[in-house]
Amino acid sequence: MPLPRPIAAALPLAPSLTARELAAFKLLGLGFDNRSIARHLSISERTAKRHVTAILEKLGLESRLQAGLAAMAMNLTTQTDSAPTWLEDRPVDPHA
Repeated sequence: MPLPRPIAAALPLAPSLTARELAAFKLLGLGFDNRSIARHLSISERTAKRHVTAILEKLGLESRLQAGLAAMAMNLTTQTDSAPTWLEDRPVDPHA
């Protein structure tokens, strides 16, 4: 199945990302939110948000979901990468 047009169009633009934006882009592909990106990269949440905004603008994407799908399409994520820390921080509800 072909990639959706916005994601396919974003792929050749990835080299325009800075090293830190690329690191944040990979984390978007893993489902990280801004807080988790900030923790993982040892930056402020505001800086993480700026990186995400720059990624979306440079790649011509409209959402974090599109960015995550583009990161996965570029094989920036692997099954051995860790889950977002926000998943680990949530209490487990034994009744759910």
